[in-house]
Amino acid sequence: MANNITWQFQASIPGGPAFTLNQPNIQIQAYDVVTLPIPAGKTNVDAPLQPDTTAGDVVFLIVSSSQYGQEVTYTVGTSKTAHALDGPYLLVGTGAVSLLDGGAPPQQFTFNNNLTKDITVQVVVGRTLPKESPKEPPKEPPKEPQLVLQVRDSGALSQYHSNKTTRSLGFGNSL
Repeated sequence: MANNITWQFQASIPGGPAFTLNQPNIQIQAYDVVTLPIPAGKTNVDAPLQPDTTAGDVVFLIVSSSQYGQEVTYTVGTSKTAHALDGPYLLVGTGAVSLLDGGAPPQQFTFNNNLTKDITVQVVVGRTLPKESPKEPPKEPPKEPQLVLQVRDSGALSQYHSNKTTRSLGFGNSL
C-alpha cells in the first residue's frame, strides 16, 4: 500500500532570507520507526533500520533526538566514521539519502551518548518496495528433435516422422 509523506521545513535568518520548503511529497510503500532510549554514557547502541534494500529504495530519512550536541555521535552501516548528532536530520529523496554510507541504503545506525543524561533517539525511514528484476518471458519448451526417414518404394517417396505421422510425397503406397 502506497503512502504519501507530506513534510515541511521552515527557517528564517533575521535580516536575511526566509524559507518554507514542503515539496515534493514523497511516495513510499513502507516505513520503519525506531525509538531508542540511550542511557547517559552508553556507547555502541545499534538501531537496526530496515530489511536489505538496494540503492534508491530509501527515499526519506529523519534522525531526531531529545538532546543534541557534539557528545551524541553516530555511525552509519559498516562505516567507522563518527558524526555528531548536533541537530535533527531530514533527508528527502534518494539523492539526499545517498549521501550516507557511500550511497548504499542505510541498514543500521550506531549511537554513542557521551552526555551525563539519558536521551531518546528516533529514526524514521521511508522506502519504496525493491524494484523487481524484469521477468523474462516464459521459454517455449525445447522441441523434440524429429527423425525423418525417407523410403522409396516403387517410385513413391514416403516420410516417416518421429511424431508418428506419415506423409506420402509421390506415387505409391504410403504407411
